[in-house]
Amino acid sequence: ETEYNPLQIKINNRKLNNELPLQVKFNINNLSDNIITNYEWDFNYKDGLNIEASESETIKTFAKNGEYIIYCKVIDVNGLSGIDTTTIIAINTAGDT
Repeated sequence: ETEYNPLQIKINNRKLNNELPLQVKFNINNLSDNIITNYEWDFNYKDGLNIEASESETIKTFAKNGEYIIYCKVIDVNGLSGIDTTTIIAINTAGDT
């Protein structure tokens, strides 16, 4: 019996600025070395799964203060999948809006 482990991935993020609207660049660190064919990004997973991007690298703009749970699911050429989540906190540090 063959045991299939899910793909091991990690979401990387880099803030492109430090105030609202906050722009964040996301990509995936593929720890499994499998060939990824599908990416499913959701930038506000708290409100339920809603796929908002399907590229390996993407930029998201957060216009409002809040805590956002970022979700990404990947699928490789063999149909194996991996999921990771991370949290982004967007705060207006420049004063009231």
